[in-house]
Amino acid sequence: MRDIIASAKLAFVATVCEDGSPNLSPKGSLRAYDDDHLVFMDIASPTTVANLRRTPQLEVNVIDFILRRGYRFKGVAEIRSAGDPAYEWFR
Repeated sequence: MRDIIASAKLAFVATVCEDGSPNLSPKGSLRAYDDDHLVFMDIASPTTVANLRRTPQLEVNVIDFILRRGYRFKGVAEIRSAGDPAYEWFR
């Protein structure tokens, strides 16, 4: 899974909007932090971040188009900021 995440150029993060509708946002910054956590940067993602602050459940889809392999991850997001080890690792 980590190899697919590392080689994929694009992932998709699904969140829930305030009205209950889905929001799907492409992410080019997804990385595996460790065996249990994924991270991505907030790069022009105000809707994704607002949705996660309100409802932290999300789904991440990552696909290596060349290998035709991919994975789906479901979980609960944690928004990190400067000083947090995961934030500093990603910077």
